Amino acid sequence: MDTETDALVREIRLQYAKRFPELESLVPSSLDYARVVIAIGNETDLTAVELGSIVPAATVMVVTVTASTTSGSPLSSEDLNVVIHQCQQVLDLADAKQRMTAYVETRMHVVAPNLTVVVGPDVAARLIGAAGGLAKLAGLPAGVVQSLGLKKKALGGLASGGQLAHTGVLMQCSLLQGTPPALRTRMVRLIAGRCTLAARVDSFRKPTAGSVDTSTGVK
Repeated sequence: MDTETDALVREIRLQYAKRFPELESLVPSSLDYARVVIAIGNETDLTAVELGSIVPAATVMVVTVTASTTSGSPLSSEDLNVVIHQCQQVLDLADAKQRMTAYVETRMHVVAPNLTVVVGPDVAARLIGAAGGLAKLAGLPAGVVQSLGLKKKALGGLASGGQLAHTGVLMQCSLLQGTPPALRTRMVRLIAGRCTLAARVDSFRKPTAGSVDTSTGVK
């Protein structure tokens, strides 16, 4: 699903760049970009377009001003309809993924009870999804588990000191969010190790939840 969404977003950005090439850098979020494209279409006067419910007021102002001096030109009706349809597909896929994730999260206490105890149902579901299944997650070393879901971001020359290196889905874990920044690198390694152990126990279906020490040992 993510692969299909990424492919659609790339095509949308490529085609709509003919109309508003600057928009991609102003609205980096794929979903917000799709919503903004649907709202703008071929409109040249963006003061008549409601964007406040999609992006922050500051972004609305920058987009509006930039659109008045854009180097792009209106798309043909046929091309615009194709782009709008692709944008709607992206939004539909995102909605389907959200509903699927919500369903999986409700089943995590049955599917992976020990892993759920360690990181919570939402992060557990994302870890399993990123690994390609519980059995595959169980076969990964802690160092790989630590980086699951990691996406490279273009920093445009800006410093990355605020980012925790080599961390992906686990950064959303409540234990990490409540850990002082200076201790997060050590904590994420510890949690990744516990996740590996818990996933292996859940994969083999031997003990029940609570029979494995899933605590981090950190107080």
